[in-house]
Amino acid sequence: MQPFANKRFDQVVSRYSALHWDDVDKSLRKLHRIIQPNSRLIIKVLVSPDDLVGYKQGALRDTFHVRDYTPDD
Repeated sequence: MQPFANKRFDQVVSRYSALHWDDVDKSLRKLHRIIQPNSRLIIKVLVSPDDLVGYKQGALRDTFHVRDYTPDD
């Protein structure tokens, strides 16, 4: 069973959760599944010029912190 029905939402907002996504492509596919066509998907992430520094700091605070994003991401 899926937690949300297909095309259930007309807007989805993700604020800082992408730092916890093991598989970015899989997560985006799931979001695409639940959002209606021609709707809005907003994903907010922090970026760090040096992803190793950000990752180390995040991992110390939060053991579920998977990665940080660089400006190139």
